[in-house]
Amino acid sequence: MPKNSSRKDLIIERLARLPDVGSRVQFLTRHRLLSPLIVRQLDEAVSRVVRVDLDKARRLAATAVTVANRLDDVESRAYAARALANSLWSRGQNERAAQHHSRATELFERAGNSIEAGRTLSSSIQPLILLGKYERALDAARRARKIFSVAGAGVRLARLDINLGNIFHRQDRFRRGTGVLRKGLLPPPSSSGQRRHHCRTAQRCRLLDHVERI
Repeated sequence: MPKNSSRKDLIIERLARLPDVGSRVQFLTRHRLLSPLIVRQLDEAVSRVVRVDLDKARRLAATAVTVANRLDDVESRAYAARALANSLWSRGQNERAAQHHSRATELFERAGNSIEAGRTLSSSIQPLILLGKYERALDAARRARKIFSVAGAGVRLARLDINLGNIFHRQDRFRRGTGVLRKGLLPPPSSSGQRRHHCRTAQRCRLLDHVERI
């Protein structure tokens, strides 16, 4: 681990190296870390790790589910369900991922955490697209848009537009899809410097270049 790693990162790495869920829960109990906070941190870790290490993401998601069940806390169960959904989606298990995203959304709503419900709805779009369940994906996008609009969450709305554009492209609605993708990828009219800053990742810039050639 890099020297500047946070204590949270070190704990997550230690958990991931332990051989099974039982030993991970034991570690957390011994260090008095069995709490809703660790479940949220595990969910965050899974969303990062799925891009680089699928097995590690699976181990962390399983730990989040076990801890949440021990805590018997609605919001913890929601974070754990989302972690599991994202882990399943990354391994191509889209049907199960969609089920757990739906469960996580329901639990976040029950806990009164609308922003996290919206984030989960947005995350659920990709597995639904891959399943060909476009109406459900569009419904998830509509529900997430309503939540983010009320909250004034502009960045989350932009990310949602990218997901929405993907739905239209999969349906061969290219004109609509291209417009929505461009809306999500481009910042408001501004200087080229601001535009480059908006392209925070190489992936976003490549997608923007592709859209502008359509």
